[in-house]
Amino acid sequence: MQTRSVASAVACSAVQRLPEGTEAGMKVTLKLARVGMNMHEATIAKWHRQVGDAFRKDDVLYEIETEKVTQEIAAPGDGQLLEILVPEGENAKVNGGVCVVEITA
Repeated sequence: MQTRSVASAVACSAVQRLPEGTEAGMKVTLKLARVGMNMHEATIAKWHRQVGDAFRKDDVLYEIETEKVTQEIAAPGDGQLLEILVPEGENAKVNGGVCVVEITA
């Protein structure tokens, strides 16, 4: 099974598309997207889904906190959360993996 990477959306209303060629059954590593120009990392404030949970496109997966803002991060497509790479309270680097999901549709 192939694994692809994609930066997570920076707000629920701005969900990023999955990489071209992503198909149902593929594992995708969602990465932390840059919210501000000087942002280098963010704290994972809260996970709204747990490992094994199914989700739909635009469902909130987790929240991030930076020095200036707290934002909800939405799912880029339908899927299932397979692995949390950065637990609540820990910092994630910009473009670093946050979680692994399997795309279901």
